[in-house]
Amino acid sequence: MKNLSNFFFGMRSFAIVFFALCQVASASDIFSSQYHDSTACSFIRKGDFAKALDAFAASSDIADTALRAFAQGYAQEKIGNRDAARCYYQIAAQKNRTFLPVAYLRVGEIDRLEGSRDGVLAAWRIAWDSSASVKLKKEVARRICAFVNQQNMKFSEVPWFTDTAMAQAFVPQVPPGLPVALVKAIRAKKWAVADTIIQKADTNSWNDSLDTALVFIDSVFRYDQSHLSSNAMFRLSQLEFSDDRNDHAIFWIGRLKQNKDYAALAKN
Repeated sequence: MKNLSNFFFGMRSFAIVFFALCQVASASDIFSSQYHDSTACSFIRKGDFAKALDAFAASSDIADTALRAFAQGYAQEKIGNRDAARCYYQIAAQKNRTFLPVAYLRVGEIDRLEGSRDGVLAAWRIAWDSSASVKLKKEVARRICAFVNQQNMKFSEVPWFTDTAMAQAFVPQVPPGLPVALVKAIRAKKWAVADTIIQKADTNSWNDSLDTALVFIDSVFRYDQSHLSSNAMFRLSQLEFSDDRNDHAIFWIGRLKQNKDYAALAKN
């Protein structure tokens, strides 16, 4: 195949791949570079994963690099061969530690689809600990937070994923029109003050900025509700309903129902 050796061994390609691995949050991005001109990776870019695997098989004389293993894993994953994909991802990570975070992000995704909670968290912990990329770290954090909530877990069950880690991963932009006191309380992590402000908020509190305010509050508290009281969650659900953000309102009601004081609050 034309230029295949240069693709796997050329310093120029390696530098591009290394940069991609440090920057991307999606495995498919690794194959998006114009310099990835091998037949197999061109099929991956086009989404023709079966032909990509055929191309890899036809070039079996090429050295098994970490990139080659990762690419085969990605193609196997996309055609549904999860066991083979997991194996190739692990090989890629063993051959070159640069591939650790991206490879184990994919391994965790496979475990998620297979319903292995412990497998997901173990894989994503490796991805989290091994990533030096802010962008990739944010992607791992986003997936961990979403998974914890989907599983109705508490973040205390994931002790290695700390408040500090989440704060580093989620730095929401402060929109205009929010009460200064709320923004200051959140930035200073004065959660009791922020909780009180939310409890006392009404639909006129932020006037035309209600929708923006709710987006901001969700971005801060949705992935770790331990800082919010039941009263604040209930008030948030009301505000969400009033702003036609029904899915978000239902989320807060569902989360509220997990609290021990929900029954007493519901009676009132």
